[in-house]
Amino acid sequence: MLGAFLESVRLQGPVPIDVYDAATWMAVSALSEASVQAGGAPVAIPDFTSGRWLKRDPVPDTPYRLARLG
Repeated sequence: MLGAFLESVRLQGPVPIDVYDAATWMAVSALSEASVQAGGAPVAIPDFTSGRWLKRDPVPDTPYRLARLG
């Protein structure tokens, strides 16, 4: 993903993930640690968008679009 991001920036095209997706991905490690410390209890993933993910802009058609990879 880092390579895809850097290539997109270099080509001045749309990046494969937005800042909110990146924050969610980065939170997984910390949330996993919290779950382990709580004896394996589930830990909620924060909604960094405050619900705006429900009305996102369409995903740009890039070589890294997941729908194209499937």
